[in-house]
Amino acid sequence: MTNESISKAQIITAILEKLNSLDDSILHKYFTYGTTHKNYCFISEYASYHYLANATKKSLNTLDLYSPELILSDIIDWIFAKIIAGGGINRYNLGYLYADLVIELPYKKEIIEGENWDETFILKVNEKREDMKLSDLASTLKQFCKGDKYFIQTILEALSYSGILMVDNHSVENKFIPDYRNELSPHFYANEWTYPLRFWSKKK
Repeated sequence: MTNESISKAQIITAILEKLNSLDDSILHKYFTYGTTHKNYCFISEYASYHYLANATKKSLNTLDLYSPELILSDIIDWIFAKIIAGGGINRYNLGYLYADLVIELPYKKEIIEGENWDETFILKVNEKREDMKLSDLASTLKQFCKGDKYFIQTILEALSYSGILMVDNHSVENKFIPDYRNELSPHFYANEWTYPLRFWSKKK
């Protein structure tokens, strides 16, 4: 990193290049490790990668950037957000996505084998899917991953971006998920979650 500013066009190009170089299977290994070791960074990279599936220069240009250019202090702020919160509602911001995907931090030096708990988790969810509310999803996930409600929520949202956790009538296949970020659920509390998971609760 330098003290030079980075334009929106440069940010978009860098993000696209990074997306094309990443390996989903490796990201998934880091993700599963991060979920059981309370590491937001690994979870966020996996989430951002899938959040930006089907991205193009045109679609990325629709995302927010709080200032005309990104400067070093902004990048430092976004890296801090990545470490302590793993993205959350800021994932649609190009500054966050640049810091999350493009800036390489020294914590990742080798591939870490994570515990593959997600298949068992989905089996448990599917057993009671019709009756499950978002709070029930979170309770079920806590059988596999420990952390506060924000940590659990971030994991669940990442799983929904990847399509591992599918939401009825809201498939993410062939979608640029940020296009749907302002689509709200009729259930007010569900809108504390990001798309598509905010549409999980259709009943109660």
